Amino acid sequence: MKFILSGDVFKPVLPTPIDVIDNLTKEQIKQQTHEILLTTLQAIGEFTVDIIGAVTLIGSGMCILFKVAGWDDGYKWAGVLFTANILIKYLFGG
Repeated sequence: MKFILSGDVFKPVLPTPIDVIDNLTKEQIKQQTHEILLTTLQAIGEFTVDIIGAVTLIGSGMCILFKVAGWDDGYKWAGVLFTANILIKYLFGG
């Protein structure tokens, strides 16, 4: 950053966005964009697996409560949801 003396005040001269872009090559911009996109997609995938896991565990808990309240198939569906939770985590690397 350069400073220009004008009177008693130092004012920084900031580079313009055009200067910054000129210093980067198209290949560097392409690599950075690629990295950002891959990181974003990976984060969305991890978030989706976590949400699916949370929904299956909450659903299993509700099925157990429904069984206690009188629903005959509550334990069966709780087992199905719990198994689905485990399969989803192993299939998607969670």
